[in-house]
Amino acid sequence: MFAASTASGDCVGDCGGTGIVTISNLVLGVNINLGLQPASACPAFQNAQGKVDITQLVKAVNNALIGCPPVTGTETRTTTPTGMTTEVPTSTSTHTPTHTLGSTPTHTPMPTPISTPTRTPSNTSTNTPARTLTPTPDPSPSATPFAQVIDLGVVGGQPCSTTEVKFSISDGLGFTVSALRIDFCVDATAFKVQDVTCSTFSASVSVDSVEHSPSCNLDDPLNPAGQVSVNAHGTGGDSGNAFQPFDSVDCAIPVLPQTAGGSYPIRYRLAATTSRGSVINVGEGEIDVFGLAPTDRFQGECCTSDAQCSSGFCRNGDATQYAACCESDCATGVCNAQSFPGSCCAASGLPSFCDPP
Repeated sequence: MFAASTASGDCVGDCGGTGIVTISNLVLGVNINLGLQPASACPAFQNAQGKVDITQLVKAVNNALIGCPPVTGTETRTTTPTGMTTEVPTSTSTHTPTHTLGSTPTHTPMPTPISTPTRTPSNTSTNTPARTLTPTPDPSPSATPFAQVIDLGVVGGQPCSTTEVKFSISDGLGFTVSALRIDFCVDATAFKVQDVTCSTFSASVSVDSVEHSPSCNLDDPLNPAGQVSVNAHGTGGDSGNAFQPFDSVDCAIPVLPQTAGGSYPIRYRLAATTSRGSVINVGEGEIDVFGLAPTDRFQGECCTSDAQCSSGFCRNGDATQYAACCESDCATGVCNAQSFPGSCCAASGLPSFCDPP
């Protein structure tokens, strides 16, 4: 789910000068970074030195998620999850297309940028995906939805790698949030639901548990679908038990090797404990999966032989992954760990960090 601004100007990744960073722009930026395209193919990706580095790619992803830097008098278009009534004041004109599943009302969330993980995440908890839930009916969303507590952000993925889903605390709520239960469902024939992991890089968040179910218990469930349930609590604020604005729970969802390119729905329900009582948010979005070419495959894409990879190295992944095109021969490391598709990492730092072997 991407939000884009129609503003023009200095927007990293806006190859067409339209004020919008598209998926094709991001793919072109990756190709330039890998040396498969010249930097001149999209000057909007270049830094002051004329290079296209990881920092520029991260800026482009953020521009795709939350829009290019605004200019006075611009119009903002936002793709929204559904099923919520919000209290979000605004002084700008908005056009709000919606993705509708069933007959649910819509609301307008505020997407947040995808952050680059650092070496010092606090209270990070990567919970075991071994527990399996016995599906039980969930309570009806009866709590008063007086605010949109979380925003959903999605970064697409490729077969044999992962797609990233971010649930972020909205800014400007006017009350504190102390605990969250997030249930979300995705297509079990396209994604490896039982291996979904969720953690946080936010200092004031603790992820307590991650559980998996082969079926979806949400209202109007997707079919076929598997469900992931995440419990987390806040550790910040004056009382030491609250989430802070933009705190997030980040989930990595493995994409199965046979998954065809296209858009796949994700549906979620949030139950939040707040200083004003319980809040239920229900919404949905889309996960983009990019198809694979027969040859010249990029870093992190599925492979069965070296000849399929532009790097010339097809290497086995870790215990949760498949063979994928690797950035190097990676003779002494692990290539294609779940959180670092196609990267050669020292085994000692995994699964949290990817250090050179």
